[in-house]
Amino acid sequence: MSPGRSGMNWIVDWLTKNPEINPQRNGSLLIPRISSLLEDEHLVKWEKKQKILKASRKFVNTLLRKSRYKYIINTSHHFNFIVRHSILKIFPTAKFIHLLRDGKCVIPSMVKRQKTTLQNYINMWNEHANKIITPDIPKQNLLIVKYESLVLDPTISRNITRFLQINHHQDIIPWDRPINTQHSNFYDSQNYWKSQKELIEQMKQLNDNLDQLGYEKIE
Repeated sequence: MSPGRSGMNWIVDWLTKNPEINPQRNGSLLIPRISSLLEDEHLVKWEKKQKILKASRKFVNTLLRKSRYKYIINTSHHFNFIVRHSILKIFPTAKFIHLLRDGKCVIPSMVKRQKTTLQNYINMWNEHANKIITPDIPKQNLLIVKYESLVLDPTISRNITRFLQINHHQDIIPWDRPINTQHSNFYDSQNYWKSQKELIEQMKQLNDNLDQLGYEKIE
């Protein structure tokens, strides 16, 4: 789980190289749609929800049992965040990896995409940050990883495979190696926000959460 531009695709690309994880990412098609049904109080009655839960578990468990894989990955990162409680109802042993990245880097990168307003992006990052500060998912189901720590020390990726209880296939490739040609290097991306003068004042809304999560505040 993470807001956009937080590096989650980087982790997913690395994880799907593990022989215990289905590289096709089947869950991105199935799990969000089932979960959204469970979230809609008007669309599905309680009795039908129980049938959906049972059928969903049976389908995915059968899929895994017939394959050599231990996990199916759902790559709908932000959607996972929205329906996380319903996913846990379907799959009580589901694992959530919450990748945390400095909001000062995330927001300008999201704004470039121009899919919504600056304020909406700020609200989205703050919402995710609040759920990291005060988690509402059981400890055994949730791993929080700092993007910056993972970039600077790729061996931290071993915490991820340990959390998933799978064999460690390889350390993640550092961010500043040639895996993403859209950016020059990690350090440039960390300071890019300082050049975005028109965003800085509004981005000060991130300060409380930045401070609680150990990031430098915007002055």
